[in-house]
Amino acid sequence: MAGFGCNIAGCKFGFIGAGKAGITLGAFFKSKGLELSGFYSRNLSSARKASDMLSVDCFEDLYNLAADSDVIIISTPDAEISNVWNRLKQFDISSKIICHLSGVHSSEIFDESGDKGAFVCSLHPMHAFASNDGNYGGLESAYFSIEGDDECIYFFKEIFKKTGNNLIILNKENKIIYHLCNVVCSNLVLALISIASNLLASCTGKSDEDCLKALMPLIKANIENISKKGVVESLTGPIDRNDADTVKIHLSICPEQYIGIYRDLSKRLAQLAEIKHPERDYNKIYNILYQSGSDGIEKDS
Repeated sequence: MAGFGCNIAGCKFGFIGAGKAGITLGAFFKSKGLELSGFYSRNLSSARKASDMLSVDCFEDLYNLAADSDVIIISTPDAEISNVWNRLKQFDISSKIICHLSGVHSSEIFDESGDKGAFVCSLHPMHAFASNDGNYGGLESAYFSIEGDDECIYFFKEIFKKTGNNLIILNKENKIIYHLCNVVCSNLVLALISIASNLLASCTGKSDEDCLKALMPLIKANIENISKKGVVESLTGPIDRNDADTVKIHLSICPEQYIGIYRDLSKRLAQLAEIKHPERDYNKIYNILYQSGSDGIEKDS
């Protein structure tokens, strides 16, 4: 690999930040035979906990971690990335790979990297990090995205061949819409499930926790269907059946704060239903969904 002075098999990965993402990714990399130098964190107790958990070094200052690492992964909150980079620029980081794990920021945050002789990129695991106990379940099948210097892209292509993960290569201009995609399918889905739990609780008197348990088989079956058959062929429910009367009833009893969500998502479902059933006329459903106090408004072009 031109310019990068480390054989992939002997590279040492150092982590700045010892939270959920850093610990989980570090544990995953170590399980795949990659070598970790250790952890540095502004909170020394967090770095010690992570280092003890993975049997690697705990660095009490940033200089030593930078000196002992070939690949430096910044796994801090997004707001801290620039601060960490400004400190790293004070050291000799020539021929090292520096990356951050932010989904929304690109490698442009690493200003003056060329002057410092470092190779930089943003590396983002398409995975929800829920704990800092070193459990990396789910990461083995997760996709990763990357954008940045060609040397970094080549390097991580080889790394993920070793770990068995797929890698998506992005242009820096597309990083924000890529992150929006991740938020929609992860965080916003949580909001929808929370709404469903609240609605079920309101008509059963059960706790939100019990309602979530009741909904989980339906949620899991839906995700499994999407995985096996794709989005369009997994479509079910009143819009799939072209049942305009049920959609109208839903809107008549839907709590006001959820009406906009129901309308907007149902419009998208109607578009999918047209793909699945091109022989059906969904204009009645569109008219109900697009109306604002009166009937008969045509669907948007």
